[in-house]
Amino acid sequence: MSLFVSPGEAINTLSDADSWAKRPGYADRFNAIKDLRTVYRELENGKMPGFKSVASIIGPLEAIIRLTDPGFLKDKRRFYSWLDANQQYCTYDRRKQSLNNNQLTFRDGIPIT
Repeated sequence: MSLFVSPGEAINTLSDADSWAKRPGYADRFNAIKDLRTVYRELENGKMPGFKSVASIIGPLEAIIRLTDPGFLKDKRRFYSWLDANQQYCTYDRRKQSLNNNQLTFRDGIPIT
């Protein structure tokens, strides 16, 4: 029997953190990601580090992503769209997620939505 799914569908299906957290060792990983978000949030009041991680993807999921869709992690639009849908892998508070839908963001005095 063969089963064919699109790469995006496979990644979305297998990204379910609740399923991964039931496996030994992975619940601690998701708790560590939450702690890292807290640390970055506290650092935002002071000077931000030169480098901060964007996401923490568990090894088996990363292997599946690389096998089913090798360009996924290089495509910023697709990756950040996936990250917005799977916040449990995000290591910092994404500004886009914290904005009110009616609130404007400005860059060089020009409103951006």
